[in-house]
Amino acid sequence: MSSNALGAFQQAMNVTANNTANASTPGYAKQVAQFEAQSFDTQLAVGGGVAYGGTVDTRDQYAEQNVRQCVSSQGEATQEAQQYTSLQAVFPIDGQSGISPALNGFFNAFSALTTTPNDSNLRQNALDSAQQVAQAFNQAVNQLDQVSQGAEQDLTAQVGQVNQIAQQIASINGQIEQNASAASDPGLSANMSQALEQLSQYADVSAVKQDNGTVNVSVGQTTLVSGNTSLPLQLVPGAGQMVLEDSQGNDVSQGLQSGSLKAVLNMTSSVMPGTVASLNQLAQSFATAVNGALEGGVDQTGIPQGNPQAQDLFSFNAANGAAATISVNPLTTSQLALAATAAPGGNAIAVQVANLQQATNLIPGQTQTLSQYYGSLVAQVGQMVSNAQNDQATTESLTAQAQSARQSLQGVSLDEEAMNLLEYQRGYEAMSKFVQVVDEITLELINDMVQ
Repeated sequence: MSSNALGAFQQAMNVTANNTANASTPGYAKQVAQFEAQSFDTQLAVGGGVAYGGTVDTRDQYAEQNVRQCVSSQGEATQEAQQYTSLQAVFPIDGQSGISPALNGFFNAFSALTTTPNDSNLRQNALDSAQQVAQAFNQAVNQLDQVSQGAEQDLTAQVGQVNQIAQQIASINGQIEQNASAASDPGLSANMSQALEQLSQYADVSAVKQDNGTVNVSVGQTTLVSGNTSLPLQLVPGAGQMVLEDSQGNDVSQGLQSGSLKAVLNMTSSVMPGTVASLNQLAQSFATAVNGALEGGVDQTGIPQGNPQAQDLFSFNAANGAAATISVNPLTTSQLALAATAAPGGNAIAVQVANLQQATNLIPGQTQTLSQYYGSLVAQVGQMVSNAQNDQATTESLTAQAQSARQSLQGVSLDEEAMNLLEYQRGYEAMSKFVQVVDEITLELINDMVQ
């Protein structure tokens, strides 16, 4: 009886020592030592005592899943905040650079020509301002390309991380399959919990524990780990963008509910193409309207702008993107067709071009001026940044709360472990004293018998 009790208390102290050592280990859940009373015949004094009954794992699967959901939402919000902040840099709101001041400068230059249309310096200023507009569009598209490339690099890196974590989970499952007792190993359990939480920042994770102790893992609606086999995700070229597919070639993106992968896929497949399309529409509408106005006039030599000897002010390739390809044709100051054919040397066409700044019918399907349309685009990006930053702050708070709740349920309390250790130590000392007393009594009996 005493021997069993000593062994039980020693095992319990070992559990306490392991808990204390892993108090700061990520993913570790407190283990609680169990004691089992042995049957005892009070008449015959047979049996009795206590035996070590193993441990109880305090891991709470609901708390774990709640943390994973919060981490996934935080990963999506954080990714969006980073991406949209980079996108916002393409559209400066200081009024000192970018498309907006370039457009204003262009229309101001033509407005100045309405009073002195034949001033060569003002004509050159108009050509220079046209060049600045084209460069502003070109630069914006180049910056958007850089943002897109950064998003694609993020996507590639994150898919690699997801596949690496999936391999880790499959490896843990393999250890459990080879040794049934490994399913209750607190170390492997901690590694599994930590791996699932890391995976959650990339996508919404579903972890289903099997009868043999292994865990099957899905992201979105896609199986990522089955037993000791990982089913890696893959990026394949699509229509102008990379497509995320599972190991069977199925599109994964539609099944993702949260996580940074969802955010970066939305960035590459929707936000960036939509932003570029808006810039192209603005550039094409602007260039087409200016060229159309100039085609109705004559230059200083009397040649109509539409004459083969003359050229439009702007050229672009709509198929390759107007914003990326818009440029100024090599015109001289005398080739600007600022006068009407009925009044050579006049300012009629200069007035028409200047008035385009207030026109609300230049962009198909819109009732905004060019500047208002661009302002709406800038405001939309700014709103996305603001929403993402607010979401990031909210999800960080929710994640902290979920982690705190999990810690209160299954985390190691050093104060509690110290009390347990003291209790087990006293029990161990008491049984040791009992053994000592029995030993002394037995020795005295033997001595009496010998005498």
